[in-house]
Amino acid sequence: MKPLLRWIHAVIAVAIMSTLSACGGTSGAAPATFPAAGIVNPPQQVAPSSGGQPTIQPTRPLLPPDNLTTVELHVRLDPFTNPPTGCSLPCYNNLTVGQANVNDVYDFYSHLGIGLPDLIPGDYPGIQDGSGRLAAWLTKSRDAAAAESMGLAAPLVTVFVTDTVTDTVSVGWEYLPPYLPILQVMNQMGQPDALLIGIVPFQGETDYLVELRYDERQTGFLYFGKGLPEGRGIRACLDADSVKSVSLGIARRGLVPLDGLEYSDTLKPLEETLGMSYANFAAAMTTSGCVEISASALSQWN
Repeated sequence: MKPLLRWIHAVIAVAIMSTLSACGGTSGAAPATFPAAGIVNPPQQVAPSSGGQPTIQPTRPLLPPDNLTTVELHVRLDPFTNPPTGCSLPCYNNLTVGQANVNDVYDFYSHLGIGLPDLIPGDYPGIQDGSGRLAAWLTKSRDAAAAESMGLAAPLVTVFVTDTVTDTVSVGWEYLPPYLPILQVMNQMGQPDALLIGIVPFQGETDYLVELRYDERQTGFLYFGKGLPEGRGIRACLDADSVKSVSLGIARRGLVPLDGLEYSDTLKPLEETLGMSYANFAAAMTTSGCVEISASALSQWN
């Protein structure tokens, strides 16, 4: 069964488990923990200190974390279908980079079922000078154990702030979520300002990266996947069978979304490296869903 179909079936199964849980069937299940393997993490930005004072203690009562099923969590992570009123990218779940303060970040995480104790250990104490990272694996959906056993690894959300103001937010999935196929992104966002491709030899295979970057909307989408051998070259297919992870990044103006992710230094303009225009790329995604990369083209990454 293809991963996308497994994902859909798993979501249906998790929804059933959620219903049973509401009736008392699985309410005692312990929350699952999820490994970090497969997700490329944003680097910690070096940010100016705001003087060492604890400037970001909550200044208002914090919202309690929402009690979500895995299905409900993924509905909220979908940036395109029924976003909060008046909040479309670069606003994401009512968080607007460059404007949101740290209390807004706490509310953002609460909306995803995450409280302060659920943040990655050390992040909350480490940000008390007003600059740093607040990150969390989204493991607190009430059917998380059932979801994890079905292959729905918890996404990783990472927020960086400087002087209490949000710089970047990113979400990483260890699979291709059904709400972020590349055609969906292009249909919703239009032609990107930058279309980039990277090649990475990895453990006997050749992996690829494809990034769509939208400058005006301060947003980037990065697909990391396994290249399929094609003669002496490869095919980079953007389907659920080949994609290993997907990252969504949003950055305040002056910063590049998803900048500094692992292997992002291999990214180069697709048109310069493969001689493929955006129109031809879009046509390839519509037909085969793959890009052919010849052996001579691969040599540009040697």
